[in-house]
Amino acid sequence: MGKEYRPVAEERLELIRDVKSVDMFDKDRILGALSIGDKSIVILENRKYIFEEGMYLLKYEWSPRFKRCCWEFKGIEGRTEIKFHGGKCTSHTRGCPLLYGGSVVLDGLLDIEKSYIIKVKNK
Repeated sequence: MGKEYRPVAEERLELIRDVKSVDMFDKDRILGALSIGDKSIVILENRKYIFEEGMYLLKYEWSPRFKRCCWEFKGIEGRTEIKFHGGKCTSHTRGCPLLYGGSVVLDGLLDIEKSYIIKVKNK
């Protein structure tokens, strides 16, 4: 039998980006962390396409591009289809936060039947 995941119920979600740090190998790379309760997942974003800090609704929805459901940010002004998905370099994203370890990691921590509020901030 596979590993059993239990969603982290009603936990605080926070995405913290390290926007001041510049990567010597890729100046467009921003590293950060997605915190869900006491869990932390490394994220990567493309500096050219990041969206503003703020509070956003996060919903589990179908992605035509990825042909699977992904966690999508709602309420980003002028933007749609901003989703958490897997990836390893800035060329893999045009605004979506990339999850090291892939989106399955996130699926196991959140209840796909619920929507969440996520706080996004820069440090």
